[in-house]
Amino acid sequence: MKILVVEDEKDIRDLMNLHLSREGYDVLPVENGERALLELEQQKFDLLILDWTLPLISGIEICRRIRTEKSVEKNDRSYLPILMVTARVEDADVVLGLEMGADDYITKPFKLPVFLARARNLLRRSNVHKNQQENELQFEEIRVKKKSCEAFCNTEKLDLTQSEFKLLVSLVENQDRVLSRDDIIQVIQGREVNVSHRTVDMHILGLRKKLGPSSHLIETVRGFGYRLRRSGE
Repeated sequence: MKILVVEDEKDIRDLMNLHLSREGYDVLPVENGERALLELEQQKFDLLILDWTLPLISGIEICRRIRTEKSVEKNDRSYLPILMVTARVEDADVVLGLEMGADDYITKPFKLPVFLARARNLLRRSNVHKNQQENELQFEEIRVKKKSCEAFCNTEKLDLTQSEFKLLVSLVENQDRVLSRDDIIQVIQGREVNVSHRTVDMHILGLRKKLGPSSHLIETVRGFGYRLRRSGE
């Protein structure tokens, strides 16, 4: 699991990096808020350990930005667990940090076992959310639950065959690329010995019918195959 540590005091940053790395985590230590925001834009993390007082952009401002953004992109940071680390010990400061969206709060100087225990606790929460995301897939108004083999368009549950469900899951999982007919055959073949390109086209036709007014989301890419297309593209 990947952790972003944002701490301007080098000794503390190095200490966190050393002990979290020993625990087996992939740690990226940075020294200021501006660098932190840049890394958060470019990478996914499972935990953010954030000092309150930072040069350039404060930790509390970073926390506020993360919690108030409304992202529908893959790199959605709004659920990222945040452990706030600070020398501020007043109750009002603790309350402010939590109200700005920190999930937990630890004051300096801290005891290392307590720090590691709190980090592990937030990482467990991050893992639960990640598993939920992996089970539930979303594209525009289409929502798929892989474990229960359920699919919805807006709020309406779709009555799909097994092959149609596999096809829809594959399209949503690969929404950024075109699936060739051969790709789709590999997805829906199952125990069937032969699945032709014509069979693929029939499954696409059936899926479009069941999506009704949202059928336009499945685009035919002539000469290549099929992909999902966002509204307005």
